[in-house]
Amino acid sequence: PVTNGFLAGISTAFDTGATHALERGAVSQEETALHVVLSHSLGPSVSTQIATLRRLLYDSTSGLWVRVQTGEIPLVVDVDNADIMTTLLKLKANYESWSGNSLRLTFTGAAEAHLLADEISDAGVSVVITSPRPYPGAWENQRILPGPPLSRDSTLTALLAKNVNVAIGIRDEFDAHNARFNLAWVALESNGTISRAKALQIATTHLDHALGLERSRDIVAYRGGTLFDFESRVAGVISTQRGIVEIF
Repeated sequence: PVTNGFLAGISTAFDTGATHALERGAVSQEETALHVVLSHSLGPSVSTQIATLRRLLYDSTSGLWVRVQTGEIPLVVDVDNADIMTTLLKLKANYESWSGNSLRLTFTGAAEAHLLADEISDAGVSVVITSPRPYPGAWENQRILPGPPLSRDSTLTALLAKNVNVAIGIRDEFDAHNARFNLAWVALESNGTISRAKALQIATTHLDHALGLERSRDIVAYRGGTLFDFESRVAGVISTQRGIVEIF
């Protein structure tokens, strides 16, 4: 969800090939995750934002927050700063100790997540990197790991090395068609640590797990190359969800 405030809303999984929402299989999941934003750029202070999140997590009786509290759906937090992530990891540990429930937590953005790779791994938190080739354009993401040739590792490879469930996402909708090329760059810059099969996992099953999505069983066929080639084009899609085969 796109927002300029603290509470971003609820994400929904839908088929981009459907002509409308009432078509068979158009909406596969109406509620996949609850999204919030924690940032210095918002009006209230970060401490106020954390306090609000803590109160909602501990005290809210809203149906959606109850599903987050019981671990039924993930809480997805858009956050770049490592200090805020540290506070969230402490909040997760305290809440789980208090409630006895397992909190499914995912960081999106996560420009400085490499600084907490061990702690994120130990906490079982997923990460969705929305800028795989980052630029320190704001104070909150000044401590980026730029990747080759400026550094041996990137944020993604640093997290993978610690067995974090890490995926690649997008910051803006217009960039969705470039996601497969960003994935190819990540694989090429990994010094051989990311195979093609692993790259596909990063964009599919890892992302599904991070965002609470049921696994898609659609099959996409390409002509003129593979998923990672500039020259390739989609030739057809077999959609089990919608029960159709599309040829292009």
